[in-house]
Amino acid sequence: IEKLVYKIASLLKKDITVETDNVRLRPEKSEVERLWGDNSKICRMTNWTPQYDLNSGLTETIEWFRSKKNLEKYKAQIYNR
Repeated sequence: IEKLVYKIASLLKKDITVETDNVRLRPEKSEVERLWGDNSKICRMTNWTPQYDLNSGLTETIEWFRSKKNLEKYKAQIYNR
């Protein structure tokens, strides 16, 4: 998460510092590494390729949120399925 936060801050051209709460850190032998997403299998088996890499997806999302017209549609207080 920290790396992603710094990547987003870099795209926003913001200088930030991430503060870590040691109480909330996962234990060293946590299973979290097994939960990492990886699309290599579906790419290999179907010849599918994603339209976006992380940087271009984040950049497009940031640009979407910068538009007042789009923000009028965004309702953070409502959870839509």
